[in-house]
Amino acid sequence: MTPLWATPPAPVYDVAKTTAHFTSLGFSCSAFEEGKGLFCKGKLDASAYPEPIVLIVPPGYRVHHNAPVVLYLHGHLSEGETFDSTLEKYRFDQMYAKTKRQAILVIPSSLGKCDTFKSQLRTDAGFRALLDAVYKALADSGLSAAREPGSILLTGHSGSYSTIESILTNACAPKATCYRSHIRTIVLFESIYGDGDGFVPFAKASPPNRFYSVFLPLKKSKHGPWKWTAAGNFSLWSQLNPSADPESFLDSCLPPGASAKTVLEAMAKGPVFMRSDVDHEDTVKKYFPRLLTWLE
Repeated sequence: MTPLWATPPAPVYDVAKTTAHFTSLGFSCSAFEEGKGLFCKGKLDASAYPEPIVLIVPPGYRVHHNAPVVLYLHGHLSEGETFDSTLEKYRFDQMYAKTKRQAILVIPSSLGKCDTFKSQLRTDAGFRALLDAVYKALADSGLSAAREPGSILLTGHSGSYSTIESILTNACAPKATCYRSHIRTIVLFESIYGDGDGFVPFAKASPPNRFYSVFLPLKKSKHGPWKWTAAGNFSLWSQLNPSADPESFLDSCLPPGASAKTVLEAMAKGPVFMRSDVDHEDTVKKYFPRLLTWLE
């Protein structure tokens, strides 16, 4: 079985057909580049999702019967920030190309403090509407042989954590596609500001699920309690390890320089927490390409 990251040297799909289809939907698509793949941005049917989304087809992507998808939810937009400035800041096309991953990267945009995510994706119906439209577009554009979903890796940064929790805990409607059941991997970057309750069932089922969280280990004072995402990650870790000594939390987390072998061995045993050694935004820039290269 070919690993998801084992990319052939050239795209094995009709780039012109794919570009033409997304252009017909009103998307703008960049010219294909070997170092970036194909980048398309536009709006799906308004009933599916009201804001623009980005689809990135990595270099060397080959058509799958059921296309694998990486769904990335960005964090809060600060005053003066826009979706476009966020895309420019992180250069997702370049970062994702480095992973050599055989999956389509889908990045929906949200207004404000993840307000669109909260209004559209925190119900099963809203999440299903988005992915129904995405998989229809992938099939119609020649990127997937079928409209049924393949594997879904769900990942997010900062304030998107509460939407991801809702996606994982919502019950699926009967006789409808249950996209939640196709999510087998969660990767969080500097996220979990709450108590993390919504992640507990998924993380407890790791393996076969895979749960990974990278955070900055910050405290309110030298010997004080954890703060920000460290507090949220500590809360989740405590729920997953109720008999563990709280003082062992940091030592139980993987160090920033953990190798691919160490990460994969830890992932095979259960949910994984990792300490970041860079700031809130650079955590995405450093660990997104690294982890998405290593994780299936």
